[in-house]
Amino acid sequence: MKKNKRALRHVVMCLIVAVTFVVNVTSPRALVGNFTNYYGIEMTSEQYERLLNLGFDEGQINYMTQEIFDQNKDLEGTLVSRVQKYYKTVYPTYGTSYTVEVTPDEYYAHKDDNELRGQVVTNYKTHTSSISPVGNYYRFNSTLSWNNIPSVHSYDVQAIGFTGYIHIDSTITFYYTYGQSNGSVTTSYSNYNKQYFSTGGSTVFKLPSSFTGLTSTMYFNVAKDSGAGTITSLHMCADYAHATQTVTGQEASSHTVNILGIGFSQSVINKFDTMPCADSYLSVNW
Repeated sequence: MKKNKRALRHVVMCLIVAVTFVVNVTSPRALVGNFTNYYGIEMTSEQYERLLNLGFDEGQINYMTQEIFDQNKDLEGTLVSRVQKYYKTVYPTYGTSYTVEVTPDEYYAHKDDNELRGQVVTNYKTHTSSISPVGNYYRFNSTLSWNNIPSVHSYDVQAIGFTGYIHIDSTITFYYTYGQSNGSVTTSYSNYNKQYFSTGGSTVFKLPSSFTGLTSTMYFNVAKDSGAGTITSLHMCADYAHATQTVTGQEASSHTVNILGIGFSQSVINKFDTMPCADSYLSVNW
């Protein structure tokens, strides 16, 4: 494995040359010694390890803001489930666009391509889901990274669905970090439209007008329902829907969330490109 500093330096260099800005979502690695991230936040190796155990990866920690760091630096969790999936979105010569899961080999072989076998591939992206027990609750985390930039920048939806006698027991935290062609990095965590359901939660947000790459992060805590017996398994679906044409925030908000992911109303379903969930499963005795 490459050393942590080399991996982080690679992320920064990719941004500087404006090839892309995709936060590193390889397997997390511990840090030896203190670390200072892009925003000048100094953290100890113990704090860095805590962030990894909450589902953040190296790239997310490197571009973490003071607010997010302060919210998480003292939480003692354990990363017990982490699933990373790879996707490509294709615009065929005829017909509508579609997104399918691909293997890591295909992703890394073609992630920078604009054309593949006569079909125009608009983007490749990765989606990572993770589960971490923290005290008496579990943290569900979803991270979506664009590798190729989509042509439509409208209102997208990121969501986490779940099953099994649990409920959201915190606010939904959402923010995204994106790079620009001049080499700068911006993290935005304004008041987005966050929706709470009995079977999950979602955030509706508008993509920035221009960017060289973007990673969006969403997480919340879940607790057992009152009166629930022993829970033996947890299942979460990290899902994402990209608007393929200009939509309003109200149209994007016209959806539900459950273990199958995001479900749009019939009036807007054809305006979004959907993708298979990044599912995480965990056997528990809770």
